[in-house]
Amino acid sequence: MVYNASNNELVRTQTLVKSAIVQVDAAPFKQWYLTHYGVDICRKKKAPAAKKESAEGKELEFYVKKLQRKKGKGAAA
Repeated sequence: MVYNASNNELVRTQTLVKSAIVQVDAAPFKQWYLTHYGVDICRKKKAPAAKKESAEGKELEFYVKKLQRKKGKGAAA
């Protein structure tokens, strides 16, 4: 137990009551989950680099075309 708003004595004696804040070590559960399911639950999945680059490329293309249209309108006027 980490904190109890009602009484610090309850923290010292580790008496569990309603609204107490408890800190739990997740390492044993993560290890069991990894061995049982073969999935590491604490890792984030990375997006494929090719998809990310293509999205950035499309966005860049859009802005380049937009600038070209503005230049074309300015030259014609």
